Amino acid sequence: MQHKVRIFPYNIVMAKIENSAKLTSKSQTTVPLAVRKALSVGPEDRIVFTILDGGKVEVRKAEQSDTDPVIRKYLAFLEADMLKHPQKLNPIEADPGMRKLLSGVETEDFDLSK
Repeated sequence: MQHKVRIFPYNIVMAKIENSAKLTSKSQTTVPLAVRKALSVGPEDRIVFTILDGGKVEVRKAEQSDTDPVIRKYLAFLEADMLKHPQKLNPIEADPGMRKLLSGVETEDFDLSK
């Protein structure tokens, strides 16, 4: 087992910990204790799996929006509709009010300097 050390802001050091788990005949598994502790989850909590490129999977504790059945169904509806009708998708054009609307909001891949 190889251990790497990652340095986070404020000089907090966290070692990489790897754990494995076996799938049962029903393809079920137990989340290892170290993972449960790292995510601060316990019985009845929910976790979310995000499938990444290269066969990697990210695991995180579910947030309220992940567990709210109405939000989950609405987001699933939006995703299905976008996949079914991609021609209806249009890019958002920057307008003068956009900078004011998004002031103080952290954004990704959106250049507010224009």
